[in-house]
Amino acid sequence: MNKISSKKKIIIYNFLGFIFSILPPAIAVISYFPIWSERSGTSVFSGFALFLLVICALPLFKFLKKMLSCASIWMFWFLLFIFLYLMKGILNELIVIAFTGFIFGIIGALFFKLAEKNK
Repeated sequence: MNKISSKKKIIIYNFLGFIFSILPPAIAVISYFPIWSERSGTSVFSGFALFLLVICALPLFKFLKKMLSCASIWMFWFLLFIFLYLMKGILNELIVIAFTGFIFGIIGALFFKLAEKNK
């Protein structure tokens, strides 16, 4: 009987872990939420579906973070390009969300400072 090496077992188990932790939730998201939405005659990627798919891919992000810690710079730029290209459909919404978070984050920080001073 041919024995599988320890390194191959680790690769197989990691692959199966990614398959079982990412694909079923992603398939459920795709089944229940529209991926594309129509806006004034153009199709855009649904922001909510993208958000849920990002949550589904969290195990993959952990792996990518580990991989990028020793990766070459071209790989980093390639992955950034892919991510930004996928996000271009909801860029305006992301800008509004980020700006809102920035403004209200400053306001929240001021309240935290006031609370700290009043202790």
